[in-house]
Order: sequence, then structure tokens, then C-alpha cells
Amino acid sequence: MWDKEDANGGPLDPYWGLEKIQNEIPPREQGQHPYPCEPDPYAKQCTENKNIVKDAPLFPNSVICKIGNLTAPFDGHADWIVATQQGCVDWEGHTPDDDYNFRLFPPNPNRSGLTKNNGQFIGLEFDFAETLVNADLPLWTAVREQVGLEDNSQQSRQAEIGALLNSGNPAVNPRAAVVGIFGLDCEHGCKSEVHPVLAFAVETNPDPNDNTWVLFVRNWGTGGYCSRYRHLVNFPNNQLSVMLVDDPGSGGATLIPGVNKMFATPGSNIAFPTVSYWPGRGPVVTFTLPSPEQTLAYAELEIHLRWNNFPPPACTAPPVGLIKRAAVAAPNEAESAEEYLRQAVQQLGERDAAAKRSFSGAMAAKKTTAPALVQVPIAAEERVQPSFTPLTASAKSTAAAPVLTADKAKSEHDVNYILELCKAYQNKLPPYRGQDMSAQLCDQKKLNQQLQKDQK
Repeated sequence: MWDKEDANGGPLDPYWGLEKIQNEIPPREQGQHPYPCEPDPYAKQCTENKNIVKDAPLFPNSVICKIGNLTAPFDGHADWIVATQQGCVDWEGHTPDDDYNFRLFPPNPNRSGLTKNNGQFIGLEFDFAETLVNADLPLWTAVREQVGLEDNSQQSRQAEIGALLNSGNPAVNPRAAVVGIFGLDCEHGCKSEVHPVLAFAVETNPDPNDNTWVLFVRNWGTGGYCSRYRHLVNFPNNQLSVMLVDDPGSGGATLIPGVNKMFATPGSNIAFPTVSYWPGRGPVVTFTLPSPEQTLAYAELEIHLRWNNFPPPACTAPPVGLIKRAAVAAPNEAESAEEYLRQAVQQLGERDAAAKRSFSGAMAAKKTTAPALVQVPIAAEERVQPSFTPLTASAKSTAAAPVLTADKAKSEHDVNYILELCKAYQNKLPPYRGQDMSAQLCDQKKLNQQLQKDQK
């Protein structure tokens, strides 16, 4: 459910009906995991929503993405809708499926979108190779460098990344606005998440005299190890809008000239966005993107605004109001698919450094990444923001639900990952959830059949 629409005509800060009806976050059941709705979140007794997105992985991912057992009826992401989430963010970690993970703390504890399995935050995930791998803006390149240090040392760089996101006050999580596919990650205990993130805007300076936001945007993205699809999102008129802040107290903004920067995928023809103001709501940044099926385009932007009136962010660390919410212990994160793969590679390095180098080299050689970005010219940026016009009902009705396209490149990478891991371990993998999964995962015939299918 949602009380307000975002600038794309979709939900702004959606939440579960149970929160409104009984002031409770789901799941309603008490006791031990899995709850009845976790193995099948789309069951009639679990949701009344329609047009939800079913996304389940292929072999070999499906083997280790099942919830508790290989016969579970659901083994991946339960996706609902493209939505905007606002709140305060910090860094969580980099997973073996190459996803960058941030945490978003919702601003309203009574309409949060959380589940009892989430704790205080909604997960934000996006593939590094689809986004920040070739980032050019200083914030994103610095984040990328810190994540590399975290990967090499196996020590969290959350404090260092927090200082990058909010250099003026590193102890406080910065304000953010996120557009992406809202749903549940049921391989990690059916926690609410936005995955893939399509647009990510972080307020790096809250000063109204130089209010700075750093964004990236796209209209496509994959969903991690427990997904087989590339999600293609057809926004109305191919325009993706990010409402930075939903607050009627803001107003009277201009762009500060000469300091704004933008980069985009070469050949995508993405121009500098329209920066406007939605009367009674807040500032909106609107990008016109090419069709998601054509170019898989990506853009990043740094903008500087000067405001006559601009409410300061209400972010704290930890966020006020969510700490007291009841929570039930979620399944052990150490038993997730991504964590199993991470530990398997780590154990490989501990017992056979040469095999680890061979595995890493083979995967690096097979990895494909997005092309380098090009700088976008910025013209006529010295102007008062025009008024934002909300979408008409007919325009909103043309906005299709995410199109699910099996991503052969992603599947090929995932199959190669298991092939090389099985090779390094000589087809005798470490146990997974107390079980020897080697026979199921290292089935060379099935792995090669899937690989040949992906390569066609």
C-alpha cells in the first residue's frame, strides 16, 4: 500500500497493509522460521496484490537458493512494484555475486515497508559491474576504492564509506532517495529490499547554500545470484524522475553554475536532466533515457543547488523510532547462498593458494563489464527551476510492469563461477547447511548444457 505517488506515478514509500490495519509489521506468524508465507510469498493468504513479479533462478543457482530444502516452492526474490523509497543510508557490504549493498532507514516508523526479519533497514542492492565499475564522479570512485580495500582486507570499511557519503558529519547517515523494484529477498529470510536499484540519489552536503546530491540512474538491472532475469522498466515517456525530498517546506531553488558534472554510457544520448520543483512536494530531477531494451544505458550526476527554503535532513544514527519495533530472529545469514560462496572461496585460499589464484584469474578473464563513461555537456544551467507537472492518469496507465528477460550473460557468468569453483575443489565442495551439495552443484553435464544454452 502507499499514501503518496512518486514523480513517476508509482508508490512513494510503500508499506504493508498489516502496518495500516493493525499497526504491525509482517509476517504475522510467530515461532520458528520459515513462516508459512516465507516459502511462498505469493500465496493467496499472503498477499492481495496483483501483477507482482516472479523471479526464480536457473541451475546451478537454484540449488543453493532454496529456502531450507531443495523441494521448496519458492527460491528467490518476491518482487512487487517499481517504487521510490526515501530515508537515510549507509554502507552494508559487497557480496560474492558482485552486488553493492547499502542500508536504507525509512523515515516513518509507522509506515516503513519493513518486515520483522529486516531489523531497522531496507536493503538496497545493485550490481557493481552494471553501475560503479566505470564510475567517474569523485564520490562513486572513492566508494569503489574503499570497497576494494574492504574486499582485500576482509574488514568492514563502513566508517570510511560513511565519511565519504556525509563528509560534513560522518556520524550521521545522509539523506537519500532511491527508485527501484521493491520486494522481498526470500533467500535471506524474506526481508524487504529494493533490488535492483535503478536510481540512487545521496545528499552529500545538506547546506542550503550548496545543497549537493550525487546520483546514478538507469532503467534496467539484474537481481543478484538468486535471480535469473534482467529487469527492463519502461517508465512513462522513457523519463525517470527522482524526487529528492518530499517536503512542502522546500522552495526557491536554483542550480549553482559551473560545478555540476554528468557522465553517461557512450552513444546513449542522455542529456543533462530537467531539475524542477513539484509545488507543495519538493525538488525533482528528470532524466530522459533510451529504451531499456536497446542500450542498457547508465548515467551519473552531481548537482549543486541553492535554496531560499530547505528543511534540514532528519537523519540520525541509528534512526529514531525504529529501534523499539519487535523483531524475530531471522535465519542465519551465514547460511545464505552468497555467504556460502564467499566462504568457499576464502577456504580455498586458506588451503590452496595456487588454486585460489587460478580460480580468481579464470573468473576475471570471463567477466564482462560496462563500457567507460563519457562526460555530458552541461548548458543553460543558470535558471530558476521550472514547475514539475505530475503525470496524467493516461500517462501513468501506459507505464508497464517490469519486463523480465532471462539474462544470458549473467547466467553464463554464474555457471562459470560454479564450474571454476568445482574445478578448484576437484568436485568436492565444502558442505552447505550441513549437507554435501557437490553432486548437485558439480554436475558437469548439466553445467555444460546450461553454458551452451547461454552462449547461443
